[in-house]
Amino acid sequence: MQVKTSDIFPIAALEGNCMIGKNGDITFVFKMDLPEVYTLSEENFDSINSELFRFFKSFKTNCVIHKQDIFIKKPFQGDSFAENSFLQKATKRYFQNRSYIDHYCFLYITLTQIESLSRNYMTSSVFKKQNQFNLDRKRIKNFENEVAVAVSFLNSSGIFSLTPCQEQEIKEIVFNYFNSFEGDCLTDIEFKPYFKVGSNFAAIFSINNLDNQPESVPNCIVDYNMSTEDFKYFMGFADPLGLDLDCSHVVNQVIFIDDHNYHKQKLVNRYKQFKTWSKMHPDNETGEKNLKGYIDTINENESIVLCRTHLNVMIWD
Repeated sequence: MQVKTSDIFPIAALEGNCMIGKNGDITFVFKMDLPEVYTLSEENFDSINSELFRFFKSFKTNCVIHKQDIFIKKPFQGDSFAENSFLQKATKRYFQNRSYIDHYCFLYITLTQIESLSRNYMTSSVFKKQNQFNLDRKRIKNFENEVAVAVSFLNSSGIFSLTPCQEQEIKEIVFNYFNSFEGDCLTDIEFKPYFKVGSNFAAIFSINNLDNQPESVPNCIVDYNMSTEDFKYFMGFADPLGLDLDCSHVVNQVIFIDDHNYHKQKLVNRYKQFKTWSKMHPDNETGEKNLKGYIDTINENESIVLCRTHLNVMIWD
């Protein structure tokens, strides 16, 4: 089967670091510089959590925030090493072609459900088109301001640094994402008998069962591989999915900021269902108590915002 790259390329237009998708969404793309590993204390991770919470609170509904960490396994090239002495030559031989993990991090901030950029917009009446266009233009302008404020929060934190991506850089990110970072060549994607992209075997993992998730997530955990009895090194709870994986991979962390009241009502309805059937099974009674406590916490703390999240890991080798 022949597929045109223009049919699967998801970008309709690019302007600076703003990307308009063929589905009508608008995305701002940033390159994100993170702190070096093993340089953060437990207090630093608490500060990071506070800054990120402040960042997320800057956005309203119909927003998707996607943090993408790309880890590429490469052979080290020491061509720039000097060879003027025995020690310099030995150093170059030692490092030449040794495998290492190169890390890139990107942040995508997306505004969804823009009616004037959807396909249904073309079939609407002239009056409805004009009205919808004015509403969407105002939404986009407000969203631009939200992005600018949120990015300034992170840049002023002294922990993160966000730089707007250029158009060519965005094209390269999307192109490499589809060909498993094979370079400038186009590759085939096979799903049977194995998932294969070009010459690389690939796999995708995600958590899709609530039973596999912990009841709470700490801001950081102790890295016992590096820690000693006298000193502890800390890392983020998802950091083991980063440099510790000895292969090329991508870690996608996505947060969908929807209507808080809608999700709250869904929790209330689910609580009522558990309460109705609580006498039928002990698990229903446990679910009723857990949901009741969670709903009470939401009602008492107005700073809590309900949203949806997703995490997946793509690996290839």
